[in-house]
Amino acid sequence: MKISYVTFGGNELKNQPVITEGMEIICPQCGLLHKIKLGINVETEEKGDVGFYNCNQTGKIYLAGVNGKLIIGIKRNND
Repeated sequence: MKISYVTFGGNELKNQPVITEGMEIICPQCGLLHKIKLGINVETEEKGDVGFYNCNQTGKIYLAGVNGKLIIGIKRNND
């Protein structure tokens, strides 16, 4: 089984917009608008600070934000 992961440094997120549940983003996959949903913290059962969206065009779920900040549009080096 392949496990995917991604990391972001605080310096990469500090100037990113704050995510909120229901905010709309332009999907990099299909170019349409999708609403962000927030994950649930399993320990507290409260909304967490990880955001995701479902692209109906691709049928997949994508990560939209971590630590309450939007990650869409952050350019990554392929080191």
